[in-house]
Amino acid sequence: MVGSTVYARSTGYSTKDNGFSGCLRCGGSWAVKRPHWTWYSDAGMGPICEECYDELSPEERLPYYVKLWESWGSPEDVDFSLIRQGIGLAEEVI
Repeated sequence: MVGSTVYARSTGYSTKDNGFSGCLRCGGSWAVKRPHWTWYSDAGMGPICEECYDELSPEERLPYYVKLWESWGSPEDVDFSLIRQGIGLAEEVI
C-alpha cells in the first residue's frame, strides 16, 4: 500500500514462557510461525498462523478473531463487520 499508513494490532497473547505471542489456535510462537493478517480499513489483525488459517473454514476462524478483538476491549474504532468479510464471512452467523 504505497503512500498509505497501515498498522497491525498486536495479538496481545503470550502462549509460551519465552515472551513471544503466538497463534491462538495451535500456540505456535510468532518467532517461528507466520501470522495470517486479515486487513480491515487501514489496520489488520493476525490471531492465527497461516497454517491454521488455511485449515479452517471461515466459521471455524471466527472465534479466534472474536477472542482477539475482545482482548482489545471490543474497541468501537474497529468495524468488526470488515473483519468478518476479511475472513470470508459476508453474512452474520447466528
